[in-house]
Amino acid sequence: MIEGVKGPHLLPGNPHATRSPMRPLYPTPLFHPTDGYCNYNHISTPRPHSVTITEFGAVGDGVTLNTVAFQNAVFYLRSFADKGGAQLYVPQGRWLTGSFNLTSHLTLFLETDAIIIGSGISFIYVEHLHIDNSLTGINFKTTRGRGGVIEDIVVSNVEMENVREAFRFTGHCGGHPNDEYDPDALPKIKQVTLKNIVGTNISTAGFFSGIENDPFTAICLSNIALSVTSDPSNSWSCSNVSGYSESVFPDPCSDLNSNSSFSCFSLDFTAAAVA
Repeated sequence: MIEGVKGPHLLPGNPHATRSPMRPLYPTPLFHPTDGYCNYNHISTPRPHSVTITEFGAVGDGVTLNTVAFQNAVFYLRSFADKGGAQLYVPQGRWLTGSFNLTSHLTLFLETDAIIIGSGISFIYVEHLHIDNSLTGINFKTTRGRGGVIEDIVVSNVEMENVREAFRFTGHCGGHPNDEYDPDALPKIKQVTLKNIVGTNISTAGFFSGIENDPFTAICLSNIALSVTSDPSNSWSCSNVSGYSESVFPDPCSDLNSNSSFSCFSLDFTAAAVA
């Protein structure tokens, strides 16, 4: 699930003509800076081309499947990659979709209370993020009964500043609209690599809470340095999770201290590999 955030990024009126300079939100159900303002000023000008997902027939009612709309929108915006890039604007709503591929030079901008709901994601590479003044830096969340798979993800080259919690992986997020769900539909989060990350003024490093009898596996951390304001020895919380770590400060919990990186998803993975 990808969720929008509150922030000073939109002005009243025409969403294309009056939008102030943006920062990208991240392709993650995966992760998001939650509530709070994210003052990212590294992009000095907005994308010169912008469309709204509703222009491609999408409906944000949480029921309509919008896979084709997202696929068509991204395909259309690819043509602007060498013209300054483009932006796909997703307004408030619950946007149900299957898998679709993002592209280079694309800003995916989610309005406050815009949520993209997917059946699963895999083979995602995210890089060069700057996260300021946020409750959470990188956030993966799901819960029992949702099913789906989040796997083969790399998040790399990230700068965080003034973030309460750098990483949060939880299998206990939210409920269901009714009782007509399958409690045995267990989601899977596995082979997620976080690497080359620095953080300053971080309150706590990470919270990892998988599901009993359905742990998060192959969560791999590499080359991470966080300047934490809390006691470093208590800066991580882990349960029902396993993985690998190298060159990480503060030292992560023992659950993430496997001596073998064999199960990790491409610690040496680069954007060139998917270009």
